[in-house]
Amino acid sequence: MRPRLLLSLAAIVAIGVLTVYIVATSLPTQNPAPPPSERPSPSTGTQPGLPAARTYPDFVVDPKIVKAPTSSSAQSKLWFAQDTWWGVLFAPKTNRLDIFRLDSKTQVWADTGTLVDERLAARSDVLWDGTHLYIVSGGSKPSPSHAILLRRFSFDATAKHYVLDPGFPVSIKPTGGSPAVITKDTSDVVWAAFTADGKVWVSHSLDSDEQWSPPTALTAAEAAVDPTDVAAITAFGPGKVGLVWTNLLRSAAYASVHEDGAPADAWSAPETVVGGTGGGIDHQLSVGALPLSDGGDTNLATTVTTLLDQGDAVHQLDPLTMLAIRDASGSWATTLVGLVRDHHTRPVLLVDPEARDVFIAATSPGNGGTVYYKRASLDAIQFDTGKGTPLLTSTVDQQLDDITSTKGPLSAASGFVALGVDRTSGRYSHAFIDLGGGAPAADPADPARPKAPTPIPPKTTISLLRDDFEALPVGRDDAGWYVRPEDPQGRLSVINDGSGGHALRIPSSAAGVRACRGIPRLDGAKVTVTIRVRVSAIGASDAVVLSARGSGGEAGSVRFTSHSLLAWYGGAAKFRSTVPIRARAWYRIVATFDSATKTYTLRVWNAANRPIAARAGLRWRTRAVPAVDAVCIDTAGAPPAQVIDIGGVSVQVPVS
Repeated sequence: MRPRLLLSLAAIVAIGVLTVYIVATSLPTQNPAPPPSERPSPSTGTQPGLPAARTYPDFVVDPKIVKAPTSSSAQSKLWFAQDTWWGVLFAPKTNRLDIFRLDSKTQVWADTGTLVDERLAARSDVLWDGTHLYIVSGGSKPSPSHAILLRRFSFDATAKHYVLDPGFPVSIKPTGGSPAVITKDTSDVVWAAFTADGKVWVSHSLDSDEQWSPPTALTAAEAAVDPTDVAAITAFGPGKVGLVWTNLLRSAAYASVHEDGAPADAWSAPETVVGGTGGGIDHQLSVGALPLSDGGDTNLATTVTTLLDQGDAVHQLDPLTMLAIRDASGSWATTLVGLVRDHHTRPVLLVDPEARDVFIAATSPGNGGTVYYKRASLDAIQFDTGKGTPLLTSTVDQQLDDITSTKGPLSAASGFVALGVDRTSGRYSHAFIDLGGGAPAADPADPARPKAPTPIPPKTTISLLRDDFEALPVGRDDAGWYVRPEDPQGRLSVINDGSGGHALRIPSSAAGVRACRGIPRLDGAKVTVTIRVRVSAIGASDAVVLSARGSGGEAGSVRFTSHSLLAWYGGAAKFRSTVPIRARAWYRIVATFDSATKTYTLRVWNAANRPIAARAGLRWRTRAVPAVDAVCIDTAGAPPAQVIDIGGVSVQVPVS
């Protein structure tokens, strides 16, 4: 009896080991059931053969003011271009989101002064397409102050920084949502995805990057989501765009595919990426396109995080993080990345097509600690067990979290750069891994290495707005400007200005029309507005051809009076000049509004480019206005009918 019993026990053990091996190396496709809790005990050391990462501590932002600046895992905040790594980071003194450049030798970030977003709640996603830099940013609340905005930048090779393109920002959604993600398809259409109001939304560019469709919600039942769910989007194929989202209500993640050039609403029926895990799916995604071995084609892939680490019955060897990959038929298969006992969270996906490697980086433990990474071959995707190899680590900043990197491919030339932040101290830190192009000479432990960012170069000018309307078709009624709710809606339009260019036309009404363009509010700054305007007729009341406004009223304005004279406000007093004004003639106005001193200056040129007026030291009309956040135009409120044309407007702030 005893030998037979031992033989039976040995057989059971052998079957169990074989079962555990199969489950651990490749999870079931489609709707994986909860796997058994008995798995090989994972290692916790460095994955053999992986290059060591260097952690470079950077500068500190106040964590009570700037919260989670490198979140979310669905977004990318770095890119590699011009043989340089770039990123969108919050500046330590201003708490504004700027474009930074990473010095390859010193590994010190430099603030270029290019403003991305002034809002503390803004979370950004970056896309570099080789010509333009697209950055979408917004907050999470259903408030206009959290609106999702798109900006496009071009690289100035002489100044070696990015410059805001005319016509931006563009409003994608007037209020906030989940962290928005962008991509660009082969027909040059830019797509954005996010969740809001319990739905999954997509929006896309139209005839130009300056024109966007209203957001459209997916109508499938699988796209009815929890308020905390997220969506991500990426191009793959070629010729396809993949949309992936989590659904906490269904304990699943889903995907839908759009063929380039198809009608905008022609999204495929939802595909189940992963579901039926029993413990649910967390609202964490990082999507990408994995190159196939037969050339330029790619597969859609996404990281997925389960909720099997929560609840009363937690099994340490259950799957926590996985990589899900779609095949050509729309079926999904999952590969294990980490177990519950590894405590991974917020994983991000990166690809090195040259070396045919795929990387996953994630924080452990979930409340911040060390960021680890794993690598697998694209030809046989299988990740080693354990937490992985340290990517971001520190003996001082021990709650490193929210790793972010690039959408673009890694290479030997770029190396692997990733950025994170410490939850407690607010310190940014970045990691560098040599992928064959050479490691930086800078020593992270060198006490002489600066941690503070290199300041903005002197005489740098920050561009807040550049509108010239040239990219918009004639007749377009949405140029980023808005009118008051009580004013006639849909009346603004782009016109030919008569000299081969475009202008924005603002029509009058019985009570006048106020059209405004919002700008970032920068407290304490000197904001210079340059505008080119003309009026069709002299009205029976003032036409306000430039009004700088903020919360609480008007800071200052320039007016054309009913007597065909130039006028302006200094404090509460209106000053009428003796300078004559003609209808149907272009005028250029430059006014600088100083929110620190609550004064402004103005200069006016006529159509012949001759200066006709200049004033300095004018007091703000409403001193309670904290800062300028809008540029406005008001047509006359009395007959005869009047229109005002705007030939262009720019808003700039000098760096002191």
